[in-house]
Amino acid sequence: GPFEVGCVDIEAGNSFFRLLYPANVNKRAHKAKWLPDQHALLYALGYGNYSKIPKIFSALLLYPLGIQCQLAIKTKLSLEIASFIPTNNYLRVPFKGDAKTKFPVAIFSHGLAGMRTTYSTLITSLASYGFIVASIEHRDGSASASMSDNYKNTIDYKFPNVKEKKEGQSDDDYLFEFRKQQLNKRVEEFKSVLFVLEKINDGIPINNLIIESKDLNLNVFLNKLDFSNLIAVGHSFGACTVMTIAQEIGNKLKCVISMDPWLYVYDSSKPIKIPIMYLNSETFHWRVNSQDLLKIFKNSESSSENVIGMIRGTAHQDFSDLPVLVPWLMRKLKLGGTSDFTESLLIITRMSIEFIRSYVSDVSVDPHPEYLKSGGFLRDILLGKEALEFLNSIEI
Repeated sequence: GPFEVGCVDIEAGNSFFRLLYPANVNKRAHKAKWLPDQHALLYALGYGNYSKIPKIFSALLLYPLGIQCQLAIKTKLSLEIASFIPTNNYLRVPFKGDAKTKFPVAIFSHGLAGMRTTYSTLITSLASYGFIVASIEHRDGSASASMSDNYKNTIDYKFPNVKEKKEGQSDDDYLFEFRKQQLNKRVEEFKSVLFVLEKINDGIPINNLIIESKDLNLNVFLNKLDFSNLIAVGHSFGACTVMTIAQEIGNKLKCVISMDPWLYVYDSSKPIKIPIMYLNSETFHWRVNSQDLLKIFKNSESSSENVIGMIRGTAHQDFSDLPVLVPWLMRKLKLGGTSDFTESLLIITRMSIEFIRSYVSDVSVDPHPEYLKSGGFLRDILLGKEALEFLNSIEI
């Protein structure tokens, strides 16, 4: 997009998130690291813990990678791709706003073992097109790692443990209740982030516990957030989270993007009545989840403007930065798709921006319109009927 991007971390109320925004970048600006400064080891070990990688390897591999890579992985992108995917964001640089301009707002929810920077390419892209973006770091035990009270307390990824089940409770019931409790907390955190953003927009002081973030006076955002153009975006468990949010406060949202939704604890009995794009990878499918998604999409009470698509050659993690950061590891573990990882991210960001532009009028003009006119990678996308037929063919 046309804007450079700044970021600041905020912990206030029941929420912890990274705020990304169109910025004025000066020569003294520092680029944010993919693993947050000062706390990189916490997150490196967290990713390793989730992936069952010994701590020594997490410390030796992921920690150096995270502190050397600038958000979001520009050093790993070819010049051609980098020219289309804006990748830099800068720590606590001045906000690019004037007296009259308001910016649409996006709130992003990560999937299992994600955190606030895991999807930096996507969320930076949104900010570069003129959005103020809040990327939540959930503290329900589903993040790779997290914290409270400005890192005085750390929160590890919590694995289900059937030994904790209630007397007489089946394993299946325990697992469902475990994830449902996490979903409920995620929904409350989303609402808390929205509440904090509203206070910032109204000029009401918030107690931001992140000490270093106080370098940026949040008063610069006074009356700059356009909540009439609010969208929600999520991946996997985060997609389930924003879909649930759409059920509960859909009247506040313009549209939703649901990426590879994991629907295990989603209540499909309540329709989503605002436009939603279901954007799916090729491999994250099994019969129960696919049939649930079809049922949701076909619900007669849902918006008639819903979009469903599937991107060939992609896998579940391709929505995040990880396949581009460590392509050899993702190939080795068979966690990435067969397509070029940077091309996959480009498709995901372009489709997201084009869908959003249908409902949010203030999205900035695309500085690379020639890319879409050339057809891009559209040969790799199944939309509408073709995507539905693909989902319906899943048998296992």
